[in-house]
Amino acid sequence: MPSDIRNLSGTAYYIKRFDRTLAGGRIHTEDFAQANNFYPADKYKRMSFDNIAAQIADIAGVESGLEFVRRLVFNLGIGNGDMHPKNWSVVYLDRRTPSLAPAYDYLSTVVYIPEDDTGLNLGGTKAFTEVDDDRLIVLAEHARLPRVPVLKVAHDVVDQMRETWPQIQASLTMKPAHRALVTAHMDRVPLFQPKMPGSRARTFVRATRNSD
Repeated sequence: MPSDIRNLSGTAYYIKRFDRTLAGGRIHTEDFAQANNFYPADKYKRMSFDNIAAQIADIAGVESGLEFVRRLVFNLGIGNGDMHPKNWSVVYLDRRTPSLAPAYDYLSTVVYIPEDDTGLNLGGTKAFTEVDDDRLIVLAEHARLPRVPVLKVAHDVVDQMRETWPQIQASLTMKPAHRALVTAHMDRVPLFQPKMPGSRARTFVRATRNSD
């Protein structure tokens, strides 16, 4: 444990390092700022979620691209405006083949910055209040990912979060005010708003008809 945090009290969050072997050896890992050769100062300027999705799909395959969408939708739901390229990485477990690294640094920024945005462009917008199925279809087209699976993955995450969040929020070590802010945020994101019966089916039909 670093010496400068030994005397702090309260709850801390940490994850196990995924860039080390059990024996302590290094596993090569690159975040998307490093992989695209730009400085951390440019982490909100040089890429979009559409770009990251395209690169992941190109180097790691469609399933990894869909996993990116799954994680992206989760972060949209909790209101994470800190999803810059340094918080997405690939790891070379066999030293040669890149795969999407485990999730890390996921947090709700809207509880501290009420007017925060997504940080990077998603389908042409940074506004949480403009993120809907159509934005994900734009991402899918840019990344050459199949539209219908992208929407299915996204809707599955939305449904799971909508079902699970009310059940678990009281048990989380969050301030009640912060829990309320996450709930209010989720209600403002079009992708997370309750759908009229049949509306998702119509979206799938439209996406299918527009597929190559």
